[in-house]
Amino acid sequence: DGGCFGPSQDRARARPRTATVVAVFDFLKQGQKALEDSGQNIVDYVKKRAEEDIAKVNAFSDGLQKSRERLARELSATLGSITTDAELEEALENLEEVLITSDLGMDTVDIVMEDLRAEATQQRLRTEDDVKATLKGTLVRVLNDRGGSAPLSVGSEAPTVVVFVGANGMGKTTTVGKLATRYRKEGKRVLLAACDTFRAAAVEQLATWADRADVDIVKPLEGAKNPSSTAFRAVKKGQEEGYDVVIIDTSGRLHTNHNLMGELRKLVSVVKKFKKGGADETLLVVDASIGRNAMSQAVNFQQEIGLTGLAITKLDGTAR
Repeated sequence: DGGCFGPSQDRARARPRTATVVAVFDFLKQGQKALEDSGQNIVDYVKKRAEEDIAKVNAFSDGLQKSRERLARELSATLGSITTDAELEEALENLEEVLITSDLGMDTVDIVMEDLRAEATQQRLRTEDDVKATLKGTLVRVLNDRGGSAPLSVGSEAPTVVVFVGANGMGKTTTVGKLATRYRKEGKRVLLAACDTFRAAAVEQLATWADRADVDIVKPLEGAKNPSSTAFRAVKKGQEEGYDVVIIDTSGRLHTNHNLMGELRKLVSVVKKFKKGGADETLLVVDASIGRNAMSQAVNFQQEIGLTGLAITKLDGTAR
């Protein structure tokens, strides 16, 4: 869970000792209840949880295995035996096609091919291993240059506010639930804001996650359809009642829908009434299976409301 989130930072403001003790006591009570419900002793319970965690990691690795094996086969078939400059040039052209069809992205492919041709000019590519070594080195450099995941920001003043946005079906509400669980296990006091007033049963779904994570939730008032009012009530409650984190779930929307984007801009501006710089994190949730289409979503949402990062879901789905 939260594989796409960096390690959280400690809040600058120390928690009261009594609040910490209560949080730890609640966590232990929750664990004891889980044991009692399962009818297991502590050793069996821990063993089962460890096996479940290992199974999740293995499932993720297995989901990528076919992609790795396919790329490895195509690389070997493409490079084969290189003995002449003509064979090397043909191999590089075929390699470029393989990388493009692997959805590596044209910008990255251009960088890789530029490095390979530079090495070829220096007469350094003579074998399949030479090509693979250069390919590996270039990809590692590109990934390092682009940077990796960063820790989620923690507000200088409580509560830290995190807003989740994105299109329908990307996994926003599930990601909100997972992040809430993570913060709760760290002993933080978490408040969810159910600002998806459009999708049927969205509020009920988030309420289920709140129960699972043992956190509180602010729901829309009866008959209310304005998500900004729910966000207002949630952030206000978070400040007045000493919550550490407020997480806002929003309706799914395409960046091409101007009315819904306007609604989202209004919600974001509401947060600024309580926090001068706005939300500490505004995260776009994207399904990994949409591949590079996520880029166009990110660019447009960035222009409309400003983003601080991406939450990428369903990473074990396809090669894309």
